Amino acid sequence: MGVRFVFAIALIITGVGCTSTARPSKTVEAFCRAVERGDVERAATLFSSGFISMRGIERLKSDLRDVSIELKDHGGIKSIKILKEDVIGDVAEVTIEVTRGNGYVVPVHYKLIKEQRWWRIDAIDSRPGRFESAVS
Repeated sequence: MGVRFVFAIALIITGVGCTSTARPSKTVEAFCRAVERGDVERAATLFSSGFISMRGIERLKSDLRDVSIELKDHGGIKSIKILKEDVIGDVAEVTIEVTRGNGYVVPVHYKLIKEQRWWRIDAIDSRPGRFESAVS
């Protein structure tokens, strides 16, 4: 689970800036940009309490640090493209396509939930229809 999770996060990486009224894709972009900058503290705040509770905050931050280093080794993020954003009530799925500085392109899928008016990442996966979540 850990290696798959780190790999999925490493494939993502882009924007920052989420507000309570922002679209879920803005949270995803904020997460990616925070990881790209090495801002592990900020990136960790964008996960749901359930995800953090099940995974553990220290393990999550360690994974985020590893991904940040890997991303830097691969030239950072060249671009992020939102491919899909579906929202039903307080649950959303967002698919992005990240192009790294070295030209590597990968789609990444996120499941988000609304917690106290904010969109938070509850699952991530780089494979369609599969999520690395707090319970897997």
